Amino acid sequence: MGTEEPDITWYKDGKQLKNSGSLKPHANGTYRMELEITSAQYSDRGLYTCTAQNQFGTSSANVTLAVKGKQI
Repeated sequence: MGTEEPDITWYKDGKQLKNSGSLKPHANGTYRMELEITSAQYSDRGLYTCTAQNQFGTSSANVTLAVKGKQI
């Protein structure tokens, strides 16, 4: 039985992001999803949600990004 790559969608504060991040397959048949934010700005702070979906169902994970420093 083959493994279907999941469809990944990223959201920030409930709004879909255009950048889908990168999906990294592992040897054991699982996947790791990464969204890289380089040079984080104060405006990047918020709730990020990663949603993965395939024929078996949907799963989501949330992370809150806090950016310290002066707001420009």
